[in-house]
Amino acid sequence: MPPPKSSEILFWHGRYLRQAGWTRSLRLHLYRKTGLAGRRRVLDLGCGTGALAAEISGRCGAAVFGLDRDPEALAFAAREHGPAASWALGEAAALPFSGESFDLVVTHYFWMWVKEPEKVLAECLRVLEPGGCLLSLAEPDYSRGRDTPPQLTTIREQLTEHLVSEGADPSAGSKIDKLFKQAGLKTEAGVLARGWGPEEHRREFRHEWAYVEKVLKGRKDLKGSKELERKAIGRGVRRSAMPVHWAVGRKP
Repeated sequence: MPPPKSSEILFWHGRYLRQAGWTRSLRLHLYRKTGLAGRRRVLDLGCGTGALAAEISGRCGAAVFGLDRDPEALAFAAREHGPAASWALGEAAALPFSGESFDLVVTHYFWMWVKEPEKVLAECLRVLEPGGCLLSLAEPDYSRGRDTPPQLTTIREQLTEHLVSEGADPSAGSKIDKLFKQAGLKTEAGVLARGWGPEEHRREFRHEWAYVEKVLKGRKDLKGSKELERKAIGRGVRRSAMPVHWAVGRKP
């Protein structure tokens, strides 16, 4: 019998799946742009619970590897997705792979958590073969989000503060282009202004507030902000936007 799935890891797996849902159209475009179907060895760096590694495996005939530093997330990935990928525990700044092992390395909501991006980029270049690609599928810039009604900006600011307290760089997305170029990658980058209107907020309301109440537990007036958003959705005036950055870096 497989080990039980903890409610904590199930919560985060659900969160990662929703994030992947938000970026699906951009991600599929970038898969085509980088020729995913013809790749031979792909590394999903910071794979978490394995949602994207499994997706990539289903879209190409490549040998897919998923690496993460969290053993519980990897154990979940192995149970949930089985042989879709080879799962490896390790640090992004010291990848446990030999040089020129991959022709594609992908990341998703990853760079904001990287303490020393220059070291991680050096490792990515080391394991990429010449002509291989480093693909940042989506990296949000939380610092430039916008909310309507403006009173709801407080929740976004508190979530940004929480990310910082957890060691994240909420504005990492805006730095990806420069970082890739400084590492010596031939880089193409862009930004998607992801926006939600009332319908998207209505659909995501329960899930987003489960996340807000989990990570901001104990903060003042969450109940009031939740009710404010509920009413704004009902009146059809709730909107938000956040830049999501992408980059394709090719190793010379």
